[in-house]
Amino acid sequence: MRYAALLCAFLACCMAHGLEFENMKFFPVDHPECRGFVVIEDMDTSYRFYSVSRDNTLEVILAIPKEMNICSVDHVEQSPDGDKVVILSEGEGHPALAIYRISDILVDARNIRGLAEYTSGELYEYSTLSCLGSLDPYPGLCDSPKWVGNDTIEFIATGVDFREFDPDIRRGKMLETTEYIVDTWRWKFTDDTFTLLKSEKESASPKRTGSRIEKIKKRIRPDANDKRK
Repeated sequence: MRYAALLCAFLACCMAHGLEFENMKFFPVDHPECRGFVVIEDMDTSYRFYSVSRDNTLEVILAIPKEMNICSVDHVEQSPDGDKVVILSEGEGHPALAIYRISDILVDARNIRGLAEYTSGELYEYSTLSCLGSLDPYPGLCDSPKWVGNDTIEFIATGVDFREFDPDIRRGKMLETTEYIVDTWRWKFTDDTFTLLKSEKESASPKRTGSRIEKIKKRIRPDANDKRK
């Protein structure tokens, strides 16, 4: 815990002075108890997750929520009402979406930090954090989530049809196709209602879809030359 405290102090100093690092991401939010979240990537297969208090103090989140993947966090966006965040995380090329109340993340993190000095073994089993909604599109892919209301997320996906959705495993139907088609979906997570807004083939409009499709392709077949040294 002493190491974690020293690391938090160092990172807070870096943020206060506007320093940036390749393996550090800051996702700002505007919440009474929190001004953002920080992700520190230790290597290609793990990261550390922190909240940033209103007084600019980094507070470690020792137990990553179980709905979040293990390798990286690519996007955190706050809801219009300021109450929630949608988080896009990735594990070995497999993205997933999860929605949490910001206050729930902070309370759970504080509780686990309080237990950490007196507990040995895995801290995950002590977490009581539950998400408001999650999507695990495996083997399909998803990207670019954004809020379009306080209970609805718009995102893009390929290789999966969410109109045939299994709420138990949080997945849609896998599409048997060799084409890369980007679908734009709206997901009302309060009742798991999905609306397909549009589908775009790679060849249909390269200026609009090309970069998004290439981004999704790289999640499945990353170029070895693009990997971090």
